[in-house]
Amino acid sequence: MAATTEYLPLIAKLLEKTKGRKVEWKGTYESTTFICALEGKYSFEIEKGVTSNRNPYRRLTMKDNLEGEVFVAFAVVPDVDTSDQNDQLFQMLDELYQQARRVALDIDRKVDEISDILDKM
Repeated sequence: MAATTEYLPLIAKLLEKTKGRKVEWKGTYESTTFICALEGKYSFEIEKGVTSNRNPYRRLTMKDNLEGEVFVAFAVVPDVDTSDQNDQLFQMLDELYQQARRVALDIDRKVDEISDILDKM
């Protein structure tokens, strides 16, 4: 886990820029995976899944422009057996996942639109 913790500041920046809507996330053929590209040089993929032991997880993969894997940050849902490092990483990755999903699916606009439709009824 030590290797993953060195990437926490980078993940925090990505989360901050995603919250500020400065990072454009897109959906993929997998409904629980979202991707973004930064300046054509790097890409991130955030996914939500379940391990073979049925433990929910979040995974963030960073790749370079040649599809080389720079790093993978992986954490399972916190429970009594998980480490504080896992729990902190999961919280950050889960928030990034939720924000990326909002951007990719344009949820804010859709909620506003349906609210307007309901107001007119």
